[in-house]
Amino acid sequence: RTGGKGANSAAAAANSAPCELIANLGASSASGNPLLLADLAASGGGVRTSRCRVLDNVPTGTAYIMLYHDRDNCIVLLGGANQQWPTAAEVTEQLREPMTKSAVVMLQREVPEFVNVAAASLAHKLGKPVFMDVGGTNAPLDRLLLPHIDLISPNEAELSDISGVDTTGDEG
Repeated sequence: RTGGKGANSAAAAANSAPCELIANLGASSASGNPLLLADLAASGGGVRTSRCRVLDNVPTGTAYIMLYHDRDNCIVLLGGANQQWPTAAEVTEQLREPMTKSAVVMLQREVPEFVNVAAASLAHKLGKPVFMDVGGTNAPLDRLLLPHIDLISPNEAELSDISGVDTTGDEG
């Protein structure tokens, strides 16, 4: 996949049900956007991307994964366009119509936290389950977000980060 956490999740979800990705792409990295959009359209039943915004003078977010000799890794995230969102009220208004038609809402953390709080709050009010992929940052989850989340999906390192418990030992 051409990726991004949200794009890869949408592509995977499209293998099971109709799916829509709502994200920001950067016009300054337009050479990569057609590949990403084509890859999403070809995924499963196809991922709808018509509500993705293309922002001028900013690159699409990018992650670089460095693999060390001991098989550990480090991820450097450049947020790019997905860090550029309007106010919480505008996010809520932008998401209201697509959420009313959704079965579930999946969130990831490569957007500002207020975007996830606004989206999760709206989904909860609409009776839509909220699935949270906690990757993208080691920061604690916003306490305003927690009451609106139905399912949290961490990998092993993320579980250690959000729980404060070492998950790599026998006791983890």
